[in-house]
Amino acid sequence: MSLSRFVVFLAAGVVSAAAVQRPSPVRPKVLAGTSAFFPLRQVRPGLIGYGRTVFSGRKIQTFKVKILGVAPDMGPRQAVIWAQLSGGPLAETGLIEGMSGSPVYIHGKLLGAVALGYPFAKTALAGITPIEQMVRQAQRARTPRPRTRGLARTTPAQARPFGATRLNSPWGAAAWRRWRQWLYGAPRANPSAEGWPGLPVLNTPLSLSGFSASSIRHFLPRLAGMQMTPVATAGAGGGPQPPMPADPQVSPGEMISVQLMRGDLAVSADGTVTYVHGKDIYAFGHRFLAAGAAAFPFSRARVLALMPGLQTSFKIDVPGAPLGVIRQDRSQGVYGVLGGRVRMIPVRIDVLRRDGQMRHFHFQVVNHPFLTPLLVNMGVFSVLDATQRALGPSTLRLTGTVQLRNSAPVRLNNLFSGDLNLPTEAAAGVANPIAELYASGLPHLGVTGIDLTIRSRRRKQTARIEQVWANHGRLRPGRRLRLEVALRTAGGHEVLRHLEARLPASTAAGPLVIQIGGGMAAPGLGIALAPPLAPARNLRQLVRQLNRVHRNNRIYLRILQPAVSYHLAGASFPLAPPSLARLLSAGGGLNSAVEARPQSLLLRGRSAALPYAVTGTRQLTIMVRHGN
Repeated sequence: MSLSRFVVFLAAGVVSAAAVQRPSPVRPKVLAGTSAFFPLRQVRPGLIGYGRTVFSGRKIQTFKVKILGVAPDMGPRQAVIWAQLSGGPLAETGLIEGMSGSPVYIHGKLLGAVALGYPFAKTALAGITPIEQMVRQAQRARTPRPRTRGLARTTPAQARPFGATRLNSPWGAAAWRRWRQWLYGAPRANPSAEGWPGLPVLNTPLSLSGFSASSIRHFLPRLAGMQMTPVATAGAGGGPQPPMPADPQVSPGEMISVQLMRGDLAVSADGTVTYVHGKDIYAFGHRFLAAGAAAFPFSRARVLALMPGLQTSFKIDVPGAPLGVIRQDRSQGVYGVLGGRVRMIPVRIDVLRRDGQMRHFHFQVVNHPFLTPLLVNMGVFSVLDATQRALGPSTLRLTGTVQLRNSAPVRLNNLFSGDLNLPTEAAAGVANPIAELYASGLPHLGVTGIDLTIRSRRRKQTARIEQVWANHGRLRPGRRLRLEVALRTAGGHEVLRHLEARLPASTAAGPLVIQIGGGMAAPGLGIALAPPLAPARNLRQLVRQLNRVHRNNRIYLRILQPAVSYHLAGASFPLAPPSLARLLSAGGGLNSAVEARPQSLLLRGRSAALPYAVTGTRQLTIMVRHGN
C-alpha cells in the first residue's frame, strides 16, 4: 500500500479533537508547566513538527515529523497520533526499536512520545502516545484510593493453607498457571501474534551482556512474547557500577536503560526519555511489562550502533551511570524519579570444574514476583551453558540457599544426570522454589540473597528401580515394615537399598498398597511437595515445606489403605473417626468444599540421599492382620 493511499485510509478513521477528548469521571490535578503541552484536541493532519532522540553516542539529534491524523480508540479511552518521521538515518532504518519515548514537538510544545510502529514497514510510520495521557495515567497511579468502609475484611495471606495461597495471590491461579507453563514449558514454535505485520508494536530492545549465544536462543521465544528484542552486547555490566551523580539530570530525548540484572551477567531494557518535570521523568510511551508499581533502577545509556533490518531496526547500546528508579510501569509509559537507589538481590554461583578449580560468577537481579524467577533461571542456565557440555553423559550436583529476611533459608540440594538438557533442568530447579515463594502471596517476603554451588562430572549417575519386596507379606499393626529396593545403575551394576516404616497401631485389618518411586518419578505419585495436611499459614511453614520438596537422588515411599479419606482447605483426614466422617460427608455448605478420595494415606517416607538420580516406580500389596 502506498503512503498516499494509507493516509487516505487513515484519514477516514480520524475524528475531530472534540470526539477524541472525552471527559474523564476523575480530573486529576494538572501538572504545573503543562501549558508547554500541545493539546490533543488541536491535532490536525498536515501539522509539521520535530522529534528528539539519540542515534549515536549520547548526542541528542532531531528528526522531522508530519502528522497524519488521530486514531481515537487504539486502546480503551486511549488515542494514538499517527505521523510520518524522516531525517537522520530513518530513510535507511525505518522506525528504530529504542526510539520508544522519543519526544515529539509541534510549534515548540510537547505533543507526545513515539511508541508504536509496524514490522516490515518501508517508511518510518510511527504511532505517538499523547503526553496528556501519559501524565494523566501517572497521576492516577500515584493518587491514593479512598478506603471503602463497611466491607468484610479478606482473610490474611498468613491464614491461608499452602496450595490455596496462589489462588489469592495478586496474579490469581489462572495467571500463575499460565506463567509456569510459559516459563518451564516448551517454547511456541509459531506464535500467532509475534511479528505479525498488521499489529502496531515497537518492541523494547533488551540488552544482554555475558550470555552465551545458545542461552539467548533458548529464551528468545519467551522474550519475544513479552514484546522485547534480545540484543547481545558487551561491557554492559561486568565492571564496577559507576557512582550516581550528586544531582542526576536527564534531558528529553536521552536514552536510558532500565537495569533488571547487572554484574557478570547483565540485562537492561532500553528506551528514551519523553518528559522531565522536576525529579519526575516520563519515558517509553508504552508499557514495559505493565507491572504496575515497580522498583527498577535505571541509568543513562550510550548508543554504540544502529542495526537496520528488514523486519525491524534497533539500537545497540550500553548502560552508564545510574540516574534513579522507575516507580510505575503502565500501558502509556514508565514513570520514575531521579536520584535514589533500589535494593537488588545478589546472586553468587560457584562452579567446581573437573580440574578442581572453582569459577565464580556474581550478579544482581531486581526484586519482582515475575522477573526474579525468570532472571535467575536465565542466569543459572547461561552459566551452566558456558561451563558444561551440552551433549553426552553428565551429572550436576547443585547445592545452595535462598536467603530470606524474616525466615530461615530455603535450602537447595539436588542432583541432575543424563545425556542432554541438564542446564535447563538445573536452572528450573533453582527458579522453581523462588517462584513458589513469590506465588504464595505471603506478606513481608524478602529475598536477600541466592548462593549456589554446582559440581559437575562427565559421567551418568542414574539408577532405575527394578524390584521391591517386603520382609513380610502379612503384618500386624504397630510392627516395623522393611522394604528392600533393587536398583540398576547406568553402568549395569545392581545396588540394594532398604526403607523402613512402622505401621500405626490403629491400622485396620486388610490390604495395604505400597508405592515406591524414584525422585525423578515422585511427582507422578503426588510426592512433589510435603503432605498438604500442613497448611503454610506463615513464611516459616512455607519454607519448611519447600525444604521438603522431593530430590532426584532419593527413593520415596507411600503407604495407602483402601478407606475413604477427606480433604478440606489443604488439610487431609485419613481414616476419619465415624463422628468426623459423618460431619464431612453430610450435606450443606461445608460438604461443597470437601473432597472424598477412595484411599487414605497412612505414611510417607524417603531414603537417605543417593549418588544417583533415581527413576522408576513399583507397587506391591501386603495384608494387615490382627491377633496372632
